[in-house]
Amino acid sequence: MRSVIVLLGLVGMQSLAVQSKTAFGHGMRKEFMLAEGFTNLNHGSFGSTPRKVIDQQRVYTEQMEAYPDLWFRGEYFKYVEKVRSDLAKYVGADSADIVLIENASTGVNSIFRSLKLTSADAVLVTSIAYSMVPNTLRRPPLCSWQPMPRLRPVRQPQSK
Repeated sequence: MRSVIVLLGLVGMQSLAVQSKTAFGHGMRKEFMLAEGFTNLNHGSFGSTPRKVIDQQRVYTEQMEAYPDLWFRGEYFKYVEKVRSDLAKYVGADSADIVLIENASTGVNSIFRSLKLTSADAVLVTSIAYSMVPNTLRRPPLCSWQPMPRLRPVRQPQSK
């Protein structure tokens, strides 16, 4: 069985078919709402949302506010299924295997908590891993009878 994990947010993702024609790099800056002269160096915790995503988010919010019952009982789920279908095609998976999550931390927690690890197991984590990953593994198990796996840090070689 092939497992594909895609960590993406749902809000504002109308379709993968709508892609920017701008190449990555300095030209991409106009796609975001960053203040003039501001250089964002934090790539791990908080990021800026592309203008197209914010515009589409507004459309969804207006639809939701106009007909809340219809939105939450039907329209919302149609959009979720469309995104799952588009993502499945994009990554070569079955849409039933695509799960949408709020953020990477939720995804990693869900995956780790679903594994049946024992004290005989070892989890290798690189020294440059996002701190939430080893912290999640160090947290007490959900059940008192579930033993903790061993955490084995792996040093990343330094680039020259």
